Amino acid sequence: MTKEGKDREFGVPADQMISIEKAPFYGIHRHLKLTLTCSGVNIDEHHRCSDENDKPIEELYAVGNVVGNMYGAIDYPLRFVGINLDNNYISAYTTVNYVADLKEKDQ
Repeated sequence: MTKEGKDREFGVPADQMISIEKAPFYGIHRHLKLTLTCSGVNIDEHHRCSDENDKPIEELYAVGNVVGNMYGAIDYPLRFVGINLDNNYISAYTTVNYVADLKEKDQ
């Protein structure tokens, strides 16, 4: 993919791609924990999930690490580990309050 100058699978910019061509190649096994998802679902200002036309899907909400485009791109800024934590807390808090207000108005 680096020879093509673009990454069709993950959207990595060409200036951040490096071609690895000379053997030997090595790999390691790592035990990783999921702290976020990249390219999550799109949401509106109330954290309602959006359909393919960017229209909110009623009563379907997403908060925290499953929300996409939170950092201005499809990727998580790996230089700032933990930056997602405040988003997780705040988005959950504000969304729960929004839904609670809706339920209260319905009664």
